[in-house]
Amino acid sequence: LDFFSNHFSVTANGRLMAGLAATIEREAIAPHMFDNFESLLIAVEQHPAMLIYLNNEKSFGPNSRIAKKRKLGLNENLAREILELHNLGVNNGYDQNDVIELAKGLTGWSVQKNNKKGKAGFNFRANGHEPGKRYLLGKTYTQEGIKQGEQMLKDLAMHPTTAKFVCYKLAHHFVSNNPSPKLINKMVSQWLQTRGNIKKVMESLFDSEEAWQVQSNKLRTPREFIIATHRALDVVQINEKFLYSSLRNLGQQPFNSGSPAGYSDDYQDWLGGSALMARLDWSTKVAQFKKNVNVEQIIQSTFGEAISRNTYEMVTRAESRQQALTLLLMNPEFQWK
Repeated sequence: LDFFSNHFSVTANGRLMAGLAATIEREAIAPHMFDNFESLLIAVEQHPAMLIYLNNEKSFGPNSRIAKKRKLGLNENLAREILELHNLGVNNGYDQNDVIELAKGLTGWSVQKNNKKGKAGFNFRANGHEPGKRYLLGKTYTQEGIKQGEQMLKDLAMHPTTAKFVCYKLAHHFVSNNPSPKLINKMVSQWLQTRGNIKKVMESLFDSEEAWQVQSNKLRTPREFIIATHRALDVVQINEKFLYSSLRNLGQQPFNSGSPAGYSDDYQDWLGGSALMARLDWSTKVAQFKKNVNVEQIIQSTFGEAISRNTYEMVTRAESRQQALTLLLMNPEFQWK
C-alpha cells in the first residue's frame, strides 16, 4: 500500500495532498490489492489525488483543441513517475522519448469538480488528448482517446522489468533487505503466468522458505512497531490523537515522507541513536498507561515458545510491571519482525 500512497509529501499544496492521500488508499488501492497489477495501476493513475499531485489535470496534447485554443502544453510529471516509481524503476530500459510518448498518451486525463451536472472524480477530456499514434518501449499504440493511455499502462504492468522491479520491492519489504535472486525469479515467474495477479504473487512469496526463516531480517518501522504494540496489548479502543502524535514523534508521520519514494523500510534508516531513544521514550509512556498488564500473558500470546530464554528471564524478573513491559517492547525480538 505504501508503494503508491507514500507518493504524497508536503509541498506547496501539501495540506491538500495529505487530505487526498487517504482517499487514494480507500478508493483506488484497497479495492484492487488482490487484483491484477494493471487494475491497481490504472485505478491509481486515474485517481484525482495522483492527477493533481503530478499536475496531469494541466497536461494537454500540443496538437489538441484545448492546447491550441488556450496555449497550454504537455506536462511529463505523471508519465515520469509511472516509469520511475510505479513500473520499471529509475533509468531502467526507457529514455526521454518514452517519457514524452507516455505523457502524450495520458493527456486529457483530468479531474471533474463536484457540480450539479456530474460527480467529482476522474474525467477524460477528449479535447485535450494528443491525437495520433504513440510509441512506447518499441510498441505502437493506435488506440484513440482514453483507451490509448490505458493500453500503455496495461502493457507496462506486464513488462518483465516491471515484474522484477515490483517483486523485488515486495520481497524487500516482507522478507529481507537483500532477497535472493531465487525468490525474485519465483515471484516474477508467477507474475508473468497470472498477468500480474498480486494475490498469487504474494502467495508465492509466503510459500518460500525465505519468508519463514527463524532469524529476523527486518526491523519494524515506527508504523509497524506501533501496530504490533497495540496488537500485543489487545487494544480495542484507539486514541487517534495519541496514535498520530506517536507516528510523528517516531519519525513516520502519515503522508509526510518528503519524497515520492515514500518512507524507507531499510533497517539502517531506523537504527540511529535518536530514533532508538524515541522508541524507548514511547515504550516507557505506553507502560505507564498499562500498569496492570500481565506481561507473561503478553509473551505467551505474542511469542509462544519462540521467545529466547534470556529475554523471558530479563522481562519477567524486572522490578515492576511497568519496567517489564518497557523491556518487552524494546527487546530485539519485538523490535524485529
